[in-house]
Amino acid sequence: MQATRDAVLIEGEHPYPQQSEDSQWLRSEFAYGKFRRLIALPVAIEPDRVHAEFQDGILTLTLLKTEQERRRVVKVNLGELSGSASTATLEAASETVPNGNNHSS
Repeated sequence: MQATRDAVLIEGEHPYPQQSEDSQWLRSEFAYGKFRRLIALPVAIEPDRVHAEFQDGILTLTLLKTEQERRRVVKVNLGELSGSASTATLEAASETVPNGNNHSS
């Protein structure tokens, strides 16, 4: 796995299972061989702080947003309330979770 500020590249191989002489497969529904996926990210991340974990066939990536992205202000239009348009401004939290699990979506 490789990560840059704006993308993650995942490469791997799902090997063909070894068949014994007495096995009689008619069809396999699984894809085998090498694979490569380049995933563009919607926000900038810190590539040197990426954490990957592979357990029970599931790859979990923890990607931390850059400090600049964490402090970005987002305006949300609430639509019309009581006949007047309202707009709220939300500021992204840049707090660190005490147990170190600072996950990004």
